[in-house]
Amino acid sequence: INIRQGFRGQQIGPRLVERFVEQARAAGVGGIHAGVHEDNLPARRFFERLGFVPLGHYAMVLPDGETYRIGGTIVYGKQVNADG
Repeated sequence: INIRQGFRGQQIGPRLVERFVEQARAAGVGGIHAGVHEDNLPARRFFERLGFVPLGHYAMVLPDGETYRIGGTIVYGKQVNADG
């Protein structure tokens, strides 16, 4: 979720995620997940505040100017249906 700078702090991100959770629940989906770059601490905290938990981690090769670097993504998950 990337909210434009002038619109941050207005609870738009949490409301978007909650609406998505509601739609997933209505569709009978058991759970949802989100991938977050491991070095993006604000995004990690955002999903954790919304009840997502880390499920796993995987390495990625990321562009870094003229070269590349090894980074990682953390996969967060959230159960949305009690029977899912």
